[in-house]
Amino acid sequence: MIPTSPDPPYAPVSLCGFEGPEKKLELHFTPSSSPHLANRITKDGLRVLSTPPQNPEDKYYWQKHVLDSVQCNIMHHEANEHMDAFVLSESSLFVYPRKIMIKTCGRTTLLRCLDHMIEAGRLCGLEVDVVLYSRKNFVFPDHQPEEYLSFSEGEVQLLNKRFPGHGYVYGKPGRDHWHLYVADMRTDSVHKQGTTLEVMMHDLPVEVMQQFFQKEGVSAERVTETSGIASLMPAGTIIDPFQFEPCGYSMNAMFGDAYYTIHITPEDHCSYVSFETNARPTVGEAAPYSQLIAQVAKVFRPGRMTAVVLGHDPVERCPCRQGVTLGGSECDDDVCRSPCSKMVKTESIQHVKEEGSVARLLDGYHVHKKFVSEFEGGQWVIVHTLASDEKVPTVSSLKSCGSWLLDQTQDDPIVVDGQSDGEASGDEGKNAMAF
Repeated sequence: MIPTSPDPPYAPVSLCGFEGPEKKLELHFTPSSSPHLANRITKDGLRVLSTPPQNPEDKYYWQKHVLDSVQCNIMHHEANEHMDAFVLSESSLFVYPRKIMIKTCGRTTLLRCLDHMIEAGRLCGLEVDVVLYSRKNFVFPDHQPEEYLSFSEGEVQLLNKRFPGHGYVYGKPGRDHWHLYVADMRTDSVHKQGTTLEVMMHDLPVEVMQQFFQKEGVSAERVTETSGIASLMPAGTIIDPFQFEPCGYSMNAMFGDAYYTIHITPEDHCSYVSFETNARPTVGEAAPYSQLIAQVAKVFRPGRMTAVVLGHDPVERCPCRQGVTLGGSECDDDVCRSPCSKMVKTESIQHVKEEGSVARLLDGYHVHKKFVSEFEGGQWVIVHTLASDEKVPTVSSLKSCGSWLLDQTQDDPIVVDGQSDGEASGDEGKNAMAF
């Protein structure tokens, strides 16, 4: 663990409470199309920028050139042979040789780092070829910076100034919903993006959240064990936990090339927990993520939660070198159109989609809504909103602060823009709004 000298968090806390739900940006890079820039590529790629400063008073590259614009700070830094993991004053940053994942909570200004991220890639001989931006609905939406007050008119427009993508909303204002922006600029790239699981939780029991208020003599490592968080990861995982004053908890963890990250806002009036990992599911398991979601729910016992699996089918090259198959068995080239028997998938996640429900085996919870979308290029997403059988969310004083509460009386949402690249389907037809 490499501690830094943290300044106070940039983002002021709302008078209503702290904004737990994070904004998340994931960028995938490919060798630059410019020969001059491509000469800069090294096997460490973007990780060359993660080197700790020699002078403790100096800033990391990521702090000076990226995070200052986001308005958050590096608290801790860990690394293994695959990635660098930074615990931030507001959530986390993971840097791989050709991928960056950053998520920030509070009133941070995440999308202001876009140009800085693009420049970081140029320094390493890389350019962006896949952009994934997502967030859950805010608890206090009216207290966000201006560009986050409207997904379609704010975030999507900001992203579309730089990338050719589309935004989608899974769910509807008035109930839990989730936003996604996808831009896929790949041409001949066949790299794998992998699969990511996110579980976003609200209405957490006071007795569970009390564990994440600082207590004299109780370390972050101790809290990680006694709370059950450590049990959510394999033995041998490198865990980097951090406690905030007077309350709050963040954790990054690494197991091989997989990361885990957990962030907790424990105050009763705005309690929130997020869990995320890109660890691969067990191939052949009937419901690959359901057991892990059940374990997460057992540790935190949320009253309601949103579970998202975002994945990508492998793109394989045909021996004719003209066409590709998107998880299929036939070349898509107009001339070839031959069975591509030589294509061997390096990783198949088709069983996740075929299973359809990532929320099986969740005793005590019922699925309120399920959304499934597939996009051109092989990307797909499954979104579940779930509620506890015991705890029914109630309207509280937070409503005056703009809190979105689960409302099962709303009509099913619809696709409102026919320009979408993918089909959104669910229990009762199309149910993702596209921008």
